[in-house]
Amino acid sequence: MADYPSIVIADGASAYWRLQEASGATAVDQVGGFNGAITSMGSYRVPGPFAGMYAMRFNGTSSRINVSTAAYQTFGTGPLTVECWARIATDTGAGQIFLDMRNSGGTAAPGPRLSLVAGLSRVQGVLRDAGAVDSNSLLDVPGIIGGGWNHIAGVLTRGPDRWTVYVNGVPGSVISVSAGVSVTSTSGTVLGATGGGAGQWLSGDLAEVAVYPVALTPTQIAAHYAAALASMTALAPVFNGRQYLLGTPMASVSTGTGPWVPVACGFSRLTVTTVGLGTIIGGTLQLEETDDPHDGSGATPAALGAPITLTGVSGNKKLCTHLGPGAYGFLRARLSADVVGGGSIYASLVGVP
Repeated sequence: MADYPSIVIADGASAYWRLQEASGATAVDQVGGFNGAITSMGSYRVPGPFAGMYAMRFNGTSSRINVSTAAYQTFGTGPLTVECWARIATDTGAGQIFLDMRNSGGTAAPGPRLSLVAGLSRVQGVLRDAGAVDSNSLLDVPGIIGGGWNHIAGVLTRGPDRWTVYVNGVPGSVISVSAGVSVTSTSGTVLGATGGGAGQWLSGDLAEVAVYPVALTPTQIAAHYAAALASMTALAPVFNGRQYLLGTPMASVSTGTGPWVPVACGFSRLTVTTVGLGTIIGGTLQLEETDDPHDGSGATPAALGAPITLTGVSGNKKLCTHLGPGAYGFLRARLSADVVGGGSIYASLVGVP
């Protein structure tokens, strides 16, 4: 999985906390040496967003990582990007922070924040400028709580000055920002809690956190997401050169909803694959379609066929079902499975070009 870190570094990251540590009190920055201090981490080296990679598990009450203010966040009047991979385990009843640069000890400061909105399956990117003006970009992500991994990014472009949050390559609302106003952060960075380190605790897993003094393009954002998918599709053969994964491989007891995947046409089969020696002793998969990936006003999500029974799939085997004819706008999978004996499970679409 060297490809993903190489892409992050090549795209100009000024700080990059992969969160691959097996223990200890230090989160190592792979780029500039801006290491973070770990407090009360729930678990180390839990399964990460890609095959063979790891993450840290935040306990929802006290886990956090603090990084001091440094050159990596001296954005000035220039562009910026912040990104991470996150998995939300439970609804805590409050907002949940992935990354925060805009709050120090309860005092608001310039900088970006990526978080989950309290009580909603909605990702929020907040950018505060030196004039104390907040810009809020939002994107609804149905099933994000209790689901699989998601790639989350916030991007500030200049000329025009706009702030946008992305989830799995899909942009949220595009917000105009005051032209030429500084967004240099003076409060350091906290992962998994507010900048003050006293609330909005993350209950879930975090990995591959990066900061850039440049605005990643939509193409670059999509490439970061696709690089992770490429690492997962390597676990299975590709049918006629085309395959989409519906969420990430999941181990043990798994219940979750994958992201909406745009599908133009030509996909003929839905597959469920076990990796390793695991056996599914119980489980179902439901495929859904919609014309609106935001699942908001005007959306028409609907079940696509009957639920597929997964019981008995084991040992690097697949269960396939044929899709009905037609072109679908967006598809996603709802997976509930109990895997025993080791290994993991994932769903994918395969088809002809």
